[in-house]
Amino acid sequence: MKPKNIILVLGDDKTTLVAAQDIAKQLPNNEIRVFSPACLVGLRPSDVARITVVGHAHHSGYGAANFSPKNFVEAFDEARKNAGFKKEDINRLRCFGCELGLIKEGSSYAQKMADEFHLRGYPLKLSAFTNRHATPLQNMIVGIAPGGGVNVYGYKTALHSYKDQELKEKLKAKSEEIEKLQAKVSFMDFIRGDTKATRAVNKALQEYDAIVEEQKKLRIQVAEEKHPIKALDHDEKYQFLPSVKPQDLQKRIKFLEENIARCENNMQVLQAIDPVMTTYMKERKTELEKELSTIKNYLATEANKDLEEKPLPAKEKDVLLVKPNLSKDPHLLEKDSTQTLLQKAWQGFKQFFSGLFIKSSASEEVTLAGLNSNPKVVENRQETSISKSENAKVPIVNPIEEKPVAPFKTKAMETRETVTYPSEKKRSSPLEMKDFKAELKQLREENQLQKQEEPQNEMHSRPVI
Repeated sequence: MKPKNIILVLGDDKTTLVAAQDIAKQLPNNEIRVFSPACLVGLRPSDVARITVVGHAHHSGYGAANFSPKNFVEAFDEARKNAGFKKEDINRLRCFGCELGLIKEGSSYAQKMADEFHLRGYPLKLSAFTNRHATPLQNMIVGIAPGGGVNVYGYKTALHSYKDQELKEKLKAKSEEIEKLQAKVSFMDFIRGDTKATRAVNKALQEYDAIVEEQKKLRIQVAEEKHPIKALDHDEKYQFLPSVKPQDLQKRIKFLEENIARCENNMQVLQAIDPVMTTYMKERKTELEKELSTIKNYLATEANKDLEEKPLPAKEKDVLLVKPNLSKDPHLLEKDSTQTLLQKAWQGFKQFFSGLFIKSSASEEVTLAGLNSNPKVVENRQETSISKSENAKVPIVNPIEEKPVAPFKTKAMETRETVTYPSEKKRSSPLEMKDFKAELKQLREENQLQKQEEPQNEMHSRPVI
């Protein structure tokens, strides 16, 4: 079953009902309902996805009940709750009314209404005809044509609007006069063409056209839409997005709290003097408390959204990645011990070339090489990579001063350091450094030959230190 197109009318006067019927011509499977607390009862969620609202409107009131933006949203919210719908079920609200989108002092009724819906947690899109992208106006009219088309125009001053109303009355009177004159035209007058009766009709028509031209000079054309429903759904200039700002809400909260406190003080003073004013103050206090609660709930909801969407800081991510629980994962424990050995080896190489002595056995050299198939050796601050296969025999590079070392154990490699004094640094002669470079060069050549003879196994390759 196809979803219905619901049209809510804010009043049962003839003008509103006729306008709704004309708009309904552009909406298939439509249903017109009078706005009330039970106006959405009996509908499906698909029926209320897109709702059209029609009513008289000025800059501060909408419909026969003269709803303020906040009061309209409250009444709509009540109707939704009575029908059992979720806020997410209403996707779009198309609003027809003369001055809903009229921009005055930087805002409009439609914008305030969109903000109120947003504060109450509605994700809907609201649209209305507006002069936002046209000439600034004092008054605005949204006229509905019999076929459902819309003509939007306005006036620069209130005086122009008043004169236009006078011209409308003149046009109405002139139209009635023309009908009476046309009734006097006989068939013979029609055949002759130029008779007293036909001249009277032509004169009345010319006067009517003159009034229309005068009316056009007063009016400022804003828009003309043959398909207003499509325009309100897709044209960006008619969309009213929420403009709520947290800093403005904080100011509003402070204002509301001050006024609530003032109402409480006035109630205490007037309680014994003026019961009527006391009742008014109590009602006013209730309204302010409702608005304050709405704003605070909105801010709390937005704060929770920010916490859910906020990504983890980079430093915390690094801590979680670098410091895993090694006691529960043996693979991580093995990886960590491997990284420790590599770090110690690298530190040993740096100490060797800075004049310190490394004491390690041949077994330790082979173990370190087995951990990394592509170790780096730093010589005179230039990196050199030495690669080998797992079964290749690697000549041992002895330190400049050889000393007996302890037998190799399966524990992690330990690097023992001796404090080097200036007098000890002189023991390394240039000749000994030259011999070491020759051995290092020979080591490179042998490993290059091994690379050519034996293919590299990519599965056993490890990162270079």
